[in-house]
Amino acid sequence: MKYLRSGDKVYSVDKQGQIVKDEIIMILHGGLKTEGNSFFALQLHMENKQSSHLAPFYTITTSFNQTISLTGDHLIMIYNLHEKRSIMVAANELKVNDYLLMAETNSQNLSPVPITSIELLYKTGFITPMTYTGTLLVNGIVASCYVKHHNTYNEMHTIFYPFRLYYYLMKDIFRLTDEPFSIGMHVNSLVKKEEFYGHALVRSIHQSKAMIKYIVQDLIFHTFLNI
Repeated sequence: MKYLRSGDKVYSVDKQGQIVKDEIIMILHGGLKTEGNSFFALQLHMENKQSSHLAPFYTITTSFNQTISLTGDHLIMIYNLHEKRSIMVAANELKVNDYLLMAETNSQNLSPVPITSIELLYKTGFITPMTYTGTLLVNGIVASCYVKHHNTYNEMHTIFYPFRLYYYLMKDIFRLTDEPFSIGMHVNSLVKKEEFYGHALVRSIHQSKAMIKYIVQDLIFHTFLNI
């Protein structure tokens, strides 16, 4: 996980519940803690020896001995056997015998697998990649790219639409050779350069309509005019 970069190819799950090839649009890599004791991170057995920060992670193990570690507010997909539908819940809402969705071996299908244990551990190092679908397969388990930050998964996915659109235009339409959201890129003076990723970005989206207006109107439409 720690080696993922914008532009890397990964697998995710689309709205139809199918496993699809996807792409990392940006790395939402924040600080240790956000408002309301909310942690914005997805972590998978990644130890950062340079960091002295420890954060609590829920390490979930399935009946297939697959594990995934997430911060408490990070969303993950579970399957309701009675209602036969999947929903996103925060990691701290999971219970033993809840069913996660896991990719079948040598198949594009997903199968529900029960949780056998949940352990709260303190770990270092966390990273949150964002994809086109807003999901990501981690150790074969379906996880969300978003945190439960006063918003549902669908609301968060809608909020980040301007970023997905901008990335698509730059990479697939205008064939930009550099990554649109490479490390160090910043949006004018709306956020500080070193704070573009992670919590500063999320707070800016929630608190500033100017951020989305700038990206949609100035970046995208002006790019069209300059081509």
